[in-house]
Amino acid sequence: MMRNKLKHRKGKFPSIDDVAREAHVSIATVSRVINNFGSVKDANRVNVLEAVSKLNYKPNISASRLASNKVNSIGLIWPFYDDMFGSYFFTELMKGVRDVVFPEHRELILLYPANEPLDEFYRRILNKTYIGGLMLELGAQKVNPILKKSDIPYIVVNARYEDPEINCISVSNRRGAYEAVEYLIKLGHKKIATIHGSLNIQPGIERLEGYKAALKENGLPIKEELIADGNFYRKIAYEKMLKLLEVDELPTAVFIASDEMALGAVKAIREKGLEIPRDVSIIGFDDNPICTELFPQITTVRQPISEMGRLAAELMIKLMEGKEKGGIKKSLDTELVIRDSCRPIS
Repeated sequence: MMRNKLKHRKGKFPSIDDVAREAHVSIATVSRVINNFGSVKDANRVNVLEAVSKLNYKPNISASRLASNKVNSIGLIWPFYDDMFGSYFFTELMKGVRDVVFPEHRELILLYPANEPLDEFYRRILNKTYIGGLMLELGAQKVNPILKKSDIPYIVVNARYEDPEINCISVSNRRGAYEAVEYLIKLGHKKIATIHGSLNIQPGIERLEGYKAALKENGLPIKEELIADGNFYRKIAYEKMLKLLEVDELPTAVFIASDEMALGAVKAIREKGLEIPRDVSIIGFDDNPICTELFPQITTVRQPISEMGRLAAELMIKLMEGKEKGGIKKSLDTELVIRDSCRPIS
């Protein structure tokens, strides 16, 4: 009955759009069921198959083959920000993803909301039948409910979630910051400042937590006047470092939550006529290669950014192929890289 009505109304047989409406799923989910991809919720698969039967839907063979070929594409959702393509973190992560995706002959598509509500953005993306999976760097955002309810596999990088349904890969930011500050304490430093990153995202929060925990657990006070927000920007860190050098008790060491901000801090310290590490010891975070091009070379915390990209891409492909069932929680270790920018307090 429905088939006749649809044929009479549209002058053609039911389309994939009709099946999606009947099953209350996205077009992409219908495509995934038709092409027998494993990463579809059982309830949705049943609804699609029932809709296909009810409407007597006959997939176009050439279109089905085309969809099957294109569904190998992986979408990378990234929050757009100034100079993102010059960001060390972004380029390093992309190198890791590239090393896995390209040999597999899969397309990588960069996606970000363009002046539209997030719900509309995700609905639009989830209707793309050629995208087989999504990798997300969400920044300050939470996982969108529409994405969570969808059948498309996804992995969030650079963040940790307790929700068992969310696949995520993170870095031990808190531990890395703790070890950096503890190293300064062992060198005899007691007046240790920090320039932290944005507290709207996990890395910024966790690195500040690590700084405070190291002070507290080693019996040192946490002084608010020695804590500055650099928001992960070099220029802001430069300005905040200048202010830290004006406090009554000059810090003898500074833990800086990114190497990019450390560059701003180095500039400020030198403008004040001070030397590193004679007057101020500094430690950064990331292990940006530029740390070895400065004099002195900067001690930093290495985070495995490329490895995070590679692992995320490998797991993404396994999810797309049904070789992983989800519930992935991975945390990668950081490493303190000791160079020349810190000295003992005599």
